[in-house]
Amino acid sequence: MKSGDDIRRLLEESDRLWNSGDRAGFLALWNEAVPGDTTLEMPVGTEPRQGFDACRRAVWDEFQPTTRRHTKHLIVCGNEAAVLVENVISAPSGTSSVLSIGTYRFTEDGSCFERGYVEFDGASGATDDR
Repeated sequence: MKSGDDIRRLLEESDRLWNSGDRAGFLALWNEAVPGDTTLEMPVGTEPRQGFDACRRAVWDEFQPTTRRHTKHLIVCGNEAAVLVENVISAPSGTSSVLSIGTYRFTEDGSCFERGYVEFDGASGATDDR
């Protein structure tokens, strides 16, 4: 099981590698840190992605070229973490900022369950029950 310090270092290093554009380093970091299954539900309420390729490689390829992550707050409790992130997105029309909250649960078998709470242009893809 990962310690709180291990989780904190993983998430901080993940952001550093993401923002520096180090795809190989980013993928190696997550491959070593999560030898079990990887599940990502992003945004929450949509069909979860399963497996390393869908959760890490595909997400990198889809979002990294235009997005920089700036962690605003990281809370680690036991084998779980919650992260408030400002995502700065560059597009031909300009730059925008989108806040997201990511939650991570690391299990004894080496798996990671990640959920991303985010709204893109006010539409998260999830049901709003307010």
